[in-house]
Amino acid sequence: MSKRIDMTGQKFGRLTVVKFSHTKHEMSYWSCRCECGAEKVTTRSRLLNGETKSCGCLKKEVDASRIPIDMTGERYGRLIVIKFSHIKGKGISYWSCKCECGIEKNISRRCLISGNTKSCGCLSKENVKKRATKHGLSHTKIYQVWANMKTRCNNENDQFYSDYGGRGIKVSDDWLDFPKFHSDMSPAYKEGLSIERIDVNGNYELSNCKWATPLQQVTNRRNNIIVYVNGERKILKEACAILGLKYNTIHGRIKRGIEPQKAIK
Repeated sequence: MSKRIDMTGQKFGRLTVVKFSHTKHEMSYWSCRCECGAEKVTTRSRLLNGETKSCGCLKKEVDASRIPIDMTGERYGRLIVIKFSHIKGKGISYWSCKCECGIEKNISRRCLISGNTKSCGCLSKENVKKRATKHGLSHTKIYQVWANMKTRCNNENDQFYSDYGGRGIKVSDDWLDFPKFHSDMSPAYKEGLSIERIDVNGNYELSNCKWATPLQQVTNRRNNIIVYVNGERKILKEACAILGLKYNTIHGRIKRGIEPQKAIK
C-alpha cells in the first residue's frame, strides 16, 4: 500500500485541511474547515480536482446572486407571490405563491409571467367542471385529447411539460374552451387518431393542427432523421426499408459523422 500524502494545512478554495479523517473504498477522506467556520469531510480527489471548494456556502451565495428581480407581493391570477424559493436547472427561478383558496405552491417565474399558471390548480378544476356540465362531452375521447393537450402545455408538473410548455408551446386562446376546439376539430376526428402539430415548434391552433395516425405522428418527431428517396421526404427507418438497407448499419454511419443523405448511398 502506497504511503498516504499528508494534506494537513493545504487550502482548496474556502477549505483548509485540518486532519485526516478516514479511508473508505480505497479513498482518503479529510476533515476541512471552511472560511465560514463550518467543518466538512470530503475526499482527497474532490479537493484536488476542484469539485469541492467550500462547505456548501459558496453554492448558496452563487444561487442567491442569480435570484432575478424580486417578485414578492405581485399577483398573477389567483396567486400572490410570497417569497423566493429556489433555482432549478439552467437558472430557472421558483417562487412560493399563495392561492386565493389558501394552498401554497412553488411555481416558476416563467409560468407566472407567461400566464400559464394562474392558480394552484383549483381554477383549472373549476373550469373543467363548468365546461363538462355545459357540453356533456367530458367522457368522450376527443375531450381527453383536448384535456391532455392543455395539461402538457400548462402544467409544469406533467411528465411531458418539458417537451411542450417548457419549450414555449401554447394552446391558442380560443381553444382553451372545449366547445370551440370541438367545433373546429370534431368533424375530421375518427377513432384512434391523435392531434398533431404540423410545425412541431408551433402552437396548438387551428392553422397548425390536424388529426394523425400513430405512424404519421412518428414521422413528425423532432428527433427523426430525414432523408430523401426519389425526391420524397422519408424518415430514415422508412427509407432503409424502401432501399433494402440495414437500419442499424446506416444509423451507425450517421453517428460516426456521415451526412444522412450520403449514408444511404
